[in-house]
Amino acid sequence: MGTQKLRSRSSALVSVALAGAASVLLAACGSSSTPSGGQSTDDAPGGEELGSVRIAYTSSVDPGEVAMYAAALDYGSDFGLQEKSSDLQVFDSHGTAAQVVLSGGADVVAGSFLSDLQIIAGGEQLKVFCPATSGFDSRIVGVGDVDSIEQVADPSTRLAIEGPGGPVNFFTDLVLRARGVDINTTEMKNVSIIEDSPLRVAALANGDVDVALINAFQVPQLEEQVGKENVHILSNVMEDVGGGGIFLAFAAPEKYLDENLDQATAFCASVLKANRELTADFDRYKELSDKYIQPTVEEDLLKQTWDSVVDANLWPTDDTGLTQEGVEQVIDIAMETGLLQQKLSYDDIVDSRPIDGALELLGGGA
Repeated sequence: MGTQKLRSRSSALVSVALAGAASVLLAACGSSSTPSGGQSTDDAPGGEELGSVRIAYTSSVDPGEVAMYAAALDYGSDFGLQEKSSDLQVFDSHGTAAQVVLSGGADVVAGSFLSDLQIIAGGEQLKVFCPATSGFDSRIVGVGDVDSIEQVADPSTRLAIEGPGGPVNFFTDLVLRARGVDINTTEMKNVSIIEDSPLRVAALANGDVDVALINAFQVPQLEEQVGKENVHILSNVMEDVGGGGIFLAFAAPEKYLDENLDQATAFCASVLKANRELTADFDRYKELSDKYIQPTVEEDLLKQTWDSVVDANLWPTDDTGLTQEGVEQVIDIAMETGLLQQKLSYDDIVDSRPIDGALELLGGGA
């Protein structure tokens, strides 16, 4: 069938022109420019005013990524940032978001760590400086007659994946390897490129694809649309492959980090603080989920995601996600599955100055 590209039609996103690429505002942030969870700027360390970080996200917010969206707006003022909702933008692909960052249209790209590796391998001066997540509560789902993971290798099975290097591809490959299925996403031909999870659910419901990786909280939505008897869980991803390493991360051009180290450090501190507070308090997690995800997700589904995040330590609260061991684990797997063609060194990838400084601001350990 070949590769198809399905474009987002989400009403929550408004297309605007930026740096020659299509970008969208994060509508869920609302119009308020005042963070709800932080101190005033006067109470920030040193009383510094550090301005705001322009962040390019590579997909819309979901329950497994609430902290990485809430970090700057709700915790940035604790560390001297003056973040506002217009500083956050959402794109339909990592490549588009990264291009906007590299061309100066934004400061930081928030998305797939593996995609960052591919960009760095391509010669761009990009560095990962803060971890976001090491996994998410997801399922590989088949519909209709597709009820086993082995059927993914059948050429007649239509699979939804992301563009090259997307985290969906990475975790799909990990599951296939863990379950002994001798194929990976780079070898498959009968695929559709669908970057955003809600659109993969829609493609399954519409009969456009047979298999896709989606968020666990979206499974009941799909069952409601096509009937529970027609939805088959082929893999609970975290049970099959576990967490560890880096899944999503924040990266920026080396020039930005050299010239704005204090700002990048404050931003990373806000990320780690958000991860700490939201994993420690379900009510706070629910409050911010309801703020950023519209329509809101049912509480029992939020609790399912939150439990998975906490149990598997999926939101880093220190430098664990950027250790040399964690980075090399992802590199090795990406090389084995064909998602990365060039071996990179740790120093090629990571600028540890912001996270080291962030831990100092936070007082060390989690």
